[in-house]
Amino acid sequence: HSFDSGAALVREIVQRGFRPLVMRLLDESEASSSFAAHGVTGGSLLILGLDEGAPAVEAVRFELRKLARDLGARSLGPDLAQFWWDHRGDAVAWYDDAMGQERILGPGSIADTLDVAAIWRRVPRLYELVRGALLDHAETVACRMASPYSSGAGLTFSFVVRGSDDREAERKYRQAWQEAGGACLQAGGTISHQQGVGLLKVPFMAGEMGEQGVEALRAVKRGLDPAGVLNPGKLIPS
Repeated sequence: HSFDSGAALVREIVQRGFRPLVMRLLDESEASSSFAAHGVTGGSLLILGLDEGAPAVEAVRFELRKLARDLGARSLGPDLAQFWWDHRGDAVAWYDDAMGQERILGPGSIADTLDVAAIWRRVPRLYELVRGALLDHAETVACRMASPYSSGAGLTFSFVVRGSDDREAERKYRQAWQEAGGACLQAGGTISHQQGVGLLKVPFMAGEMGEQGVEALRAVKRGLDPAGVLNPGKLIPS
């Protein structure tokens, strides 16, 4: 099923008060790359993990299975979830190899992640617009929802940009960031989630918060850091 269908299921789970220890929604690209050896293709994948020692865990598992079936999902069994758990740190190691000294993707390549968030009714459009903006410049784009709340959810996009050399790759990379940030604001999302703001996101702060919001940040900054020595240029647009 589509990522939107998976997001609808996640929304139902959290808004009905269920609190799985693990809840990761992977879009088709992320699921296919993560579970290629298991033949997973053609749809999004939701990974759920429960506390086996919690009270009434079997009743919770039954209710979650019923809810998933009612919304059109089907169970693929526990093996995929166990595989994900055993390899959940592989992406970090892969990134180190891709952007570290080894440069396993070769010159002219940049791998990165972009995290955004929105309230639930805006999540489908957020996914669509940000993914589309990245795909205009990136060779591959994948997405996962790892931070659902009762009010909304965060999305993390992983992408790889390639160019004929490092200079061209950087140009494409910066353009991808610029258009993806604009797409996030167009969808009514927030450009800042778990990864904070920083140099690449700070140009979007005024568009998201408005001048009054930015001025409030400046006032706090002046009060706490009058000399301006704490991470200058990482939060407040100039």
